[in-house]
Amino acid sequence: MLRLYRDQACQDEITQNSPDFFEKAVLAGGTLTDVAELYIKSDDSEATYKNIYITGIGDEDSASESGEIDILYSADGSNYVQELNIPDGEYTTPLKIYRKAIAPAVTKRFNRVDIKHELGQDEYEKRR
Repeated sequence: MLRLYRDQACQDEITQNSPDFFEKAVLAGGTLTDVAELYIKSDDSEATYKNIYITGIGDEDSASESGEIDILYSADGSNYVQELNIPDGEYTTPLKIYRKAIAPAVTKRFNRVDIKHELGQDEYEKRR
């Protein structure tokens, strides 16, 4: 299965009990933007993957109001999309992607925002 990590060494996995999150200050009325590097890696050296994608769960696409958060993804750190399609592959070596969270028109402080991701994939046994 492909898994999502915060670090290139793939030791700090993003899970339901240890979610991706950000804590950041922003002035009232401002837009909060947080960018993080995430890593995708297989936990099975005998598997290969197709139809891979990552998307945010529970975010508001094109968020424009206070209280909304939009989650975007990029393969190169510059071209962000709602759902990032990832090439088929084995991913025994980590793949770096970028996650951007945008919270517009912030009107009140908050301490932390947890981010949920859906990492979709079809898993196959490697051909020998």
